[in-house]
Amino acid sequence: MISSGDQVQVAYPLLASPDQVWDAISDAGKYGLWFGAELDGQFAANASLAGKLVPTNSHPGLGRAQQAYLGSTFMISIDLIDPPRILSFRWQPVATASGERYPAEPVTLVSFELNEIAGGTELTITESGAITDQQWTDQAVSRCLWRPRELAMLVEKFLSGARDLRLGPAT
Repeated sequence: MISSGDQVQVAYPLLASPDQVWDAISDAGKYGLWFGAELDGQFAANASLAGKLVPTNSHPGLGRAQQAYLGSTFMISIDLIDPPRILSFRWQPVATASGERYPAEPVTLVSFELNEIAGGTELTITESGAITDQQWTDQAVSRCLWRPRELAMLVEKFLSGARDLRLGPAT
């Protein structure tokens, strides 16, 4: 993981094809399943979506860490979609689960970049913006920011067949 100034980045190898990884990150419904969010639209060029945090079951440990923030709302503005290589968006928390508005939070840019490697895909996730190294430590959890490494783990679990229990029992 690289952490410098206003950016945190991780490159994570996944045992899945670039098309499979692209599908998991670029389909707003699937993104919501592994991330733990309900989104009010699809990812498309220049789209703005509202979201609400809901449980993720892709990774039980990370899901438990998310519990205190369930119901919090946020906004996403798609910055770039270049299938099947790059998806980036700007995001900002809006309100807590109890409806209180967040104080002036910085908007950050999250990007997912896919590169084919032997046996799978390297997924590079970068989050950058007006955040200092200290704020990454102090505010990442309070803003319910999955750090890039955690995002990659959620994608990996989703791709390996982790089942979202919100979908009901397996048939």
